[in-house]
Amino acid sequence: MTRSISWWSPEMTGNELALIKRVIDSNFLNDGDVTEEFAQAISKLTGATFGVGVTSGTAAIYLSLMALGVGHGDEVIVPDMTFIATANAVSMTGATPVLADVDPETLNLSVKAMEAAIT
Repeated sequence: MTRSISWWSPEMTGNELALIKRVIDSNFLNDGDVTEEFAQAISKLTGATFGVGVTSGTAAIYLSLMALGVGHGDEVIVPDMTFIATANAVSMTGATPVLADVDPETLNLSVKAMEAAIT
């Protein structure tokens, strides 16, 4: 018998179900009033002039890299312990993802490994 290990599990602590129902009832699953409200709230929270809601973390990373001008001929250092979207977003820009080890204590990108990966 194969046992499944969940990648994540949702944590609902408030009115998430009501908001999900509102989105489904609107028939705008990717871009509607709730998405716009979220983007505006994040903009206000961060002090940004604009905010854009996207459909995935991959799209968010890709758009961030594009806004920074990352593209063909560039290399982007990414942690080797991450979801594949991190490297995929880099590849989508035409840049090359360069994997670097994470610190075993923090699981964050190791500064030493990152410095060694710079070309």
